[in-house]
Amino acid sequence: MPYNILIEPKAKNELIDACQYYSSLDSETLVDKFLNAFQDTLSILEKHPFFEIKTGNFRMIMISKFPYALIFEIIEKDKIVKILSVFHLAQDPEKIKF
Repeated sequence: MPYNILIEPKAKNELIDACQYYSSLDSETLVDKFLNAFQDTLSILEKHPFFEIKTGNFRMIMISKFPYALIFEIIEKDKIVKILSVFHLAQDPEKIKF
């Protein structure tokens, strides 16, 4: 049974920021590719949420071909993957706050 994906408001805002950045490069194609890669990553998490890197209660999965990772936690009893952040990998990891 697949897990449901819940995207926290902070992560939604970070996703919007990333799309706006790629759009500012005058590349709607790049925005589309980013959103497709994001959706592909969510599809992986729906089926295999325990597969990825774990630090404490948090896990991380890279977005293919882009310098972003999804930081998430799993609520196993409810079958939910909660996306906490769409994190740009050039940022200082100390900036991650939940």
